[in-house]
Amino acid sequence: MKLNLLFFGILTDATGKAKQEFESDATDVDSLNKQLQIIYPELIKHTYKIGVNSEIVSRGKKLYDGDEVSFLPPFAGG
Repeated sequence: MKLNLLFFGILTDATGKAKQEFESDATDVDSLNKQLQIIYPELIKHTYKIGVNSEIVSRGKKLYDGDEVSFLPPFAGG
């Protein structure tokens, strides 16, 4: 399936990309995350949440063709 990946903050540096169209056979966010950590081992060093189609999701969230998957590091606001 084709996914649209978005990386924010320090994760942009870790992957060298802010966005990427990505072909994957991952069926959920956990398997996608593991796949990406192999491709971009720097991700392992960071803490981040994962969003699918603009919603923060929990582990095991199913993925579908065309989903937008965001990788969001902790951030502070004021």
